[in-house]
Amino acid sequence: MPETYLAVCPRCGWISAVTSSVPLAACINCGANTPRTQKGRGLVILHILYHTTTVGIHYILQKESDVDALAGAKFPYFARPAPSEPKHGYIDSRVVNNAEECRSLLKQVLADDPGGELLLCPFIKARLNMIWTPTSMTIGKGNDGATAGRNAVVIPLAGAIRDKLKASLGSAGVKGGLQPYVEAVQGVDRFLVLTQLRAGPAVPMGNYVPRLTVVEKVVRVDQRKYKDRSWELFMDSLAGTPGVVVWHPGGAMTDHFSIHAFANKIPVLLEKEQPKVGDVLEPTKSGVQEFDPEAMLKGVVAGDKLRLKYKDGDSGGAVMALLIGLHNSTAMTGEHSKWIGMAASIMLRLGCAALRGEARHLMSDGNKPCRGAVYKRVLNYSITRHRASVTNLVNIFRYGSWSGGGFGGMKWAYCGAATTLLFQAVKELARNPCEETAAGLVKALNIAVNQAHNGGWWLNKFADADAFEGVQDGDPYYVLRGAGTLYTLSKIYASLSEAVVDKETAGIASWPDTDLHPPAVTAAKLVYQPSVRAISVEFSTRLLGKRGKSISAKLKENVPKEVMDALADNTYLLRTPDGYSIEVRGPSGSVSLWRDSSIVREAKRAAKGGGE
Repeated sequence: MPETYLAVCPRCGWISAVTSSVPLAACINCGANTPRTQKGRGLVILHILYHTTTVGIHYILQKESDVDALAGAKFPYFARPAPSEPKHGYIDSRVVNNAEECRSLLKQVLADDPGGELLLCPFIKARLNMIWTPTSMTIGKGNDGATAGRNAVVIPLAGAIRDKLKASLGSAGVKGGLQPYVEAVQGVDRFLVLTQLRAGPAVPMGNYVPRLTVVEKVVRVDQRKYKDRSWELFMDSLAGTPGVVVWHPGGAMTDHFSIHAFANKIPVLLEKEQPKVGDVLEPTKSGVQEFDPEAMLKGVVAGDKLRLKYKDGDSGGAVMALLIGLHNSTAMTGEHSKWIGMAASIMLRLGCAALRGEARHLMSDGNKPCRGAVYKRVLNYSITRHRASVTNLVNIFRYGSWSGGGFGGMKWAYCGAATTLLFQAVKELARNPCEETAAGLVKALNIAVNQAHNGGWWLNKFADADAFEGVQDGDPYYVLRGAGTLYTLSKIYASLSEAVVDKETAGIASWPDTDLHPPAVTAAKLVYQPSVRAISVEFSTRLLGKRGKSISAKLKENVPKEVMDALADNTYLLRTPDGYSIEVRGPSGSVSLWRDSSIVREAKRAAKGGGE
């Protein structure tokens, strides 16, 4: 049965439905050739899906007479020979400067493959060349560093393909057990341009089975049943239980259900057929299946040394790099754990910069700097310097008198609290580098990334919010946008001496615990309203001055009379490790009237997929 696919005219942009039974179809609008090869069809699909960032096709030459149409062409072009079926190591692409060079190259293509064609595209001087597949991203220097394999950097990915691309693979000619290869270049202006969607051999990626397992219990992922943080806690409770497997039909190793199972070394099966008790599962890989804590630590150091930039609401590819590290952490075992460490450092630096940028709304005295000025000033502080101020930033949002208007408040306090959890996880990894502390860092990174402020995902201060889902879903456009940053990080990582890493790690290990103590109180006043059985405490701190909010609390009906009688002169506002509490010290001892809810618990609850 003939196959139907889409073709786009390179001359007028007309989109036509083409069938494989008419391979030489021309545009019904203007008569120009439409692609007949897989390489040409793949480029058409990229145009449809990513029009503004895909290289254009100016001409398609399929027979010698087509060269006559180049009389008014504006040379030079980048000529890309395309065989009728995908081939590796085909006739080299090259710059052509006139029609005769095109004619000569087309003759060579047609002599080799009568069903081939020559695609004429603009030439892009490239800083980097990249190849994305669902299970890896390869990055090299220049126009062909990745395709030629010259000193290339390879980043493992977890196998996800975004639905809109997956649905278009048939039209692109990617079929028969082959997988998509999306090629791109980063120009010297650092803009990303997609240059090819071709078919290639499938790279295995799917189930995760870290060891020989005899199935004793099957846990099926049910998004309706496991809400908020309940799945994380459930997976924690099953850690080390022999024979437990997670069945996640239709899922991916990039989603939060799989990440939490993976962090606890629980096998994950993604196929539609349900595993049965008694099944014997062989390990899915013969290589390393655990995180390498030392590589992760070195990655933290490398990430701390990356020069971050802020321009026009974008931090380069840093956000994409950290999202790649998190959402593909299930594939980043062994030495590849370094990418997760780098992601953690970037998250801490961007997160603290975002907190400072928002805090300026409350803390500036009549001369509020713009957000960008704050970011440019603090983005390249070290994580050690950021850690020293993060507790105060949390307290500004938690106890400051924010009057609404979409600024500050408790959602930002949760973002800060999640950041403190990540600081503490980095410290624990430095103090005791092992599989457990490495997995703990992944969990803390997951919670930190997934926070939201009053206007949406909190890292949208540095990148468009679509990046959050784009990287997780395996959209090559978003993943490839992180390539430049990851390539730079790989060079930083390789340059680090053992002495530098040891020194930096010792410094992190010596950090004080990153706690969430509230600010010290300098003055307080109690307001008691017997008629409504409520109290209010107005207080000031050195951190907030007069910008602090008051605490209001209703009194329980069962508060003893002697306690009520002692309220006026014996009420105390106390600091706890995670907030304030109010208690009355009466004749019969102390009675707690009110206590802050745990901000750590609330931050975990607030995280998408990583909360409680």
